[in-house]
Amino acid sequence: MTFAARFEDDEWTRLCFAVLDTYWLAASIDGRIDALEEAELAEELSHPQLAESPLMAEVLSSMAPRFPALAAAYRPATRGPAEHERAFREISRLLDERVDPETAAGFKSALIDLGMNVANASGLPVPGRGRVSDVEIAMLAAISEWLGLEDA
Repeated sequence: MTFAARFEDDEWTRLCFAVLDTYWLAASIDGRIDALEEAELAEELSHPQLAESPLMAEVLSSMAPRFPALAAAYRPATRGPAEHERAFREISRLLDERVDPETAAGFKSALIDLGMNVANASGLPVPGRGRVSDVEIAMLAAISEWLGLEDA
C-alpha cells in the first residue's frame, strides 16, 4: 500500500503544502527568494528518491507532475506567522494519526532537511554553517518546534 492511500486527497495536498511552506519560509525569511533557492526546490522535486524518508519521497514524486496546479493553489504570502504555525501543527497531528511514529518523525525531519538545503543554497558563507543565516536557523527551529520534533 502506498502512503497516499492512507490519506484523503485534501490531506495529501496539505502534505505537499507542508513541503512548499518549508521551502517558502526558509527561502523568504531573509527578505527575498533567489534563483539558487528556487533551483534547490526544483532539485528536490527532480530527485525524490534521494529523500531519506520514504513518505517524503512519495510526496515529492507526487508533486512534480502537478506542480503548476499546486503552485497556483498555494498562497503563502496571504498567511501570517500564526497561520503557518497552525498549518505545521496540523501536519504533525495528521502524520501522528495516519502513519507509524518512525514514518511521521522521518517526514518531519525531512521537511527540516529540505529547509536547510534551501537555506544553504544561497547567501554569504557563515563559518561552521555553510550559507545558513541566523534568521534561517531561527525559522527552521520554529518549524521544528511546530512539528513537535524533540530536538527543536
